[in-house]
Amino acid sequence: MHSSGTWTAAVDPAVGPAVGPAVGPAERHAPVTAASETHFVSGVCAGILVAAIAAQLWLASSLETLAMFVLEGIELRSLTKLAVSPLWRYGVPSGFACALVLLLALRVRAVAVWTVLAAAAVATLVLTHIWAFAALE
Repeated sequence: MHSSGTWTAAVDPAVGPAVGPAVGPAERHAPVTAASETHFVSGVCAGILVAAIAAQLWLASSLETLAMFVLEGIELRSLTKLAVSPLWRYGVPSGFACALVLLLALRVRAVAVWTVLAAAAVATLVLTHIWAFAALE
């Protein structure tokens, strides 16, 4: 038996092809538009925001242990007191998580909104770390 290397199935003209028409490599992906780039950048900022919230929750659990040792009779700066307080430790991630859920529910696609929120979350994370561990210096 000799094979020609190609195989074609018989197609009933009344039914049509079993799969869609053949699509070439150039036709498989939608062209990149400004709207798709905007959605991509918004998604990246949303991912940064989620990572910052997760890092803030990890920092909050770490600061809980630190707060037990630091608050025992040591005079602290006001920003350090703020950073190790339970309201700040759990309020900041909760606030950013609520903002994330709200923006997702409203389907906000504006890059500026996502960028500002992600930058604020990262800045808050860094400042909380600096303020909390200033007591150890």
